[in-house]
Amino acid sequence: MVLLTIFALFSCSNTEPEVAAVLLPTPSEHLQVLDTQLLEIVAVWESGDQAASQEQLQRLYLEHFEPMEESLKAHDFMTTLSLEYDFGICAKLMKGNDKQRVSEHVQGLRTSLQESVAIIASPELE
Repeated sequence: MVLLTIFALFSCSNTEPEVAAVLLPTPSEHLQVLDTQLLEIVAVWESGDQAASQEQLQRLYLEHFEPMEESLKAHDFMTTLSLEYDFGICAKLMKGNDKQRVSEHVQGLRTSLQESVAIIASPELE
């Protein structure tokens, strides 16, 4: 039985498996998603669903900011730390009810993200 299993393993085709091309989002595409979804998250928060808005903000950070983090740090460490801090402050503010502060902070975060396009738009990062 063991010999039969080993024979079956070695008798398989020697052709290389096809590898599907995976196109990862560019930094500019990540930033576009960040900008758009931040507005959507604020709308969820304003509707009164704090838990959902915080969950969405965390997912947005993990899926669209973290993939760019190392590239950002390589170009501007302090800007990267500032953006990370801003995400944290935004999450903290969304635990409260101060609509004006949340709106102002999210707008500031969106502006900072848009300004970071220049940092990561170099050809070697796209």
